[in-house]
Amino acid sequence: MSRPSATAPKVGWAAGAGIDYALSAHWIASIEYLHIDLGSLHSSGVTSSTGGGVTTATLNYSTKLTSDIVRAGIAYKF
Repeated sequence: MSRPSATAPKVGWAAGAGIDYALSAHWIASIEYLHIDLGSLHSSGVTSSTGGGVTTATLNYSTKLTSDIVRAGIAYKF
């Protein structure tokens, strides 16, 4: 069965936004959002079993490589 390379580079895009809010003169709260899209990954192959009878199957695999990340933080300003 053929497999896509795990080390092959993927090209895509990312977009995000964030905001900081001063809670007081020294404390700052922040929140960020990031969306990452690296496209799709497709693979197919043939597998067989010879344990007594011959069985052959074609396998197809497809997935979208996306991620959504939300981060929050708090900071102290000296």
